[in-house]
Amino acid sequence: MRSPVAITAPNSDVNYSKYAQSAVVAGQLYLFSGDGDNRKIAKLDSCALTELEVKLNMDFTIGHAAVSTANGSKAIICFAPSPPYNYCDAFDGSIVTPSHKTTYPHLYGCLGLYNGQPTTVGGSNVDYTGKVETLGQDGWTSLSDCPVNFYTQNLVGMDNGDLVLLGGRNIDEGNNFEKSVWRLRNSTWFMLGSLDGAVGYGSALTIDSSIFIFAGENGDSTFPLQRVDISEDGTIDTQIIGDQGGKYLWPVMFTDSSNCTTVEHV
Repeated sequence: MRSPVAITAPNSDVNYSKYAQSAVVAGQLYLFSGDGDNRKIAKLDSCALTELEVKLNMDFTIGHAAVSTANGSKAIICFAPSPPYNYCDAFDGSIVTPSHKTTYPHLYGCLGLYNGQPTTVGGSNVDYTGKVETLGQDGWTSLSDCPVNFYTQNLVGMDNGDLVLLGGRNIDEGNNFEKSVWRLRNSTWFMLGSLDGAVGYGSALTIDSSIFIFAGENGDSTFPLQRVDISEDGTIDTQIIGDQGGKYLWPVMFTDSSNCTTVEHV
């Protein structure tokens, strides 16, 4: 049985990873932005966070997103909270370069993989709700709009190329936290079912064929940890497997051979 292991940060700063987003590049976990320096990049070495000299090109303060792409050889970091909210950087483990800008703003819209390509859904800008874009070699192209105007959701790319959207906040329903689960397949959105507990500002991790979700926040005093299993025909099974114990926005989730499996931050 594993026991908790402390993860150290530079200067023992307990808020070092606050609001950071993460991605794995070449098997290494990297954090992008965070408390104090909104352009910093840090990596997890064993159980210690080490800050790199290289910096992001923009201040990614809050509401940005990151995802691993190109077979894990680089990460895309998007949506600095400065108008027009469409800037992206690419990071290959050593160098940061500007990447293609999205057509629409997607602050708080998150990133996931659809058919192996970075894809974003919605965002907090009420003038461009529900917009979906995917990144190819020549830039971002639009896909079918999401039927619900979400932001702060979780986006998970599945092995079969599907994109699964879980929870988030619904602009059309007074920014309520959602339980719904949607799937994008063949450019068409399908609602699969509902989670047992609403989630927003959370994180998701896929292990084998199961999705594990840390709640982040959901508007009440519960913070459920949930497991989601989706069959090929769209049948969904959900269960609450624990409680986060408090509000941790975008907790960083990562598994490796050591005892360090999560980096939690508020």
